[in-house]
Amino acid sequence: MNKQKIRELIEQREQQRADIYHVERTDTDAFTVNGHPYKLLKDYKEAFDPDKLADRFSTILSKYDYIVGDWGFEQLRLKGFYAVKQPGTQPAELADAIQDYLYEYCNFGCAYFIIQNLDVQVVHPEHTKRRRTKKNGTGNHGDARNNKKANEHHDYRKKKQHKQNTTSKHKKGPQIRERTTSVNPVPVSKRKNQEVVRESGTKKKQKFVIRHK
Repeated sequence: MNKQKIRELIEQREQQRADIYHVERTDTDAFTVNGHPYKLLKDYKEAFDPDKLADRFSTILSKYDYIVGDWGFEQLRLKGFYAVKQPGTQPAELADAIQDYLYEYCNFGCAYFIIQNLDVQVVHPEHTKRRRTKKNGTGNHGDARNNKKANEHHDYRKKKQHKQNTTSKHKKGPQIRERTTSVNPVPVSKRKNQEVVRESGTKKKQKFVIRHK
């Protein structure tokens, strides 16, 4: 991607953000961003430009006590710093590190400005925790939902197992057991009113029948 294409994309982005933030000067070193007061503490080489600040400003910057703006390659870069240490912040994010930031991360001799936020939008840890809890589905309501899902899953498995057992029984069908009774037959010679008579046949193959007397 060449420089001309990058510049076109930057201009397009600035046009999209043109009506989001408005910077109005109320005094030589005082101004507002969408109605929130700020103070210009340092303006090295006349770096401060209200219109460019409005183009580059972001809501996330409203939580910082100080904002540094430096110019490089005709582009404005903004960096926020805290006045005092906040939970989870690093030493490089404190106001004491502004001078080091200018020396290490900004072009040598570049134009820059420092402004102070007089209306810091603080995000309370409790509020953040509640939002995370709601998002992750934890807490009392989350536990209730989890328990409900667990019970539904248990009922589903129970119904599925019952259905499988019922289907299995139908496939096998009813089990029938044959009842057998042992019978001791009476020899023909001892049967009354019956005799055995040879009807026909040869010596190898003879046929006998039982006749009543």
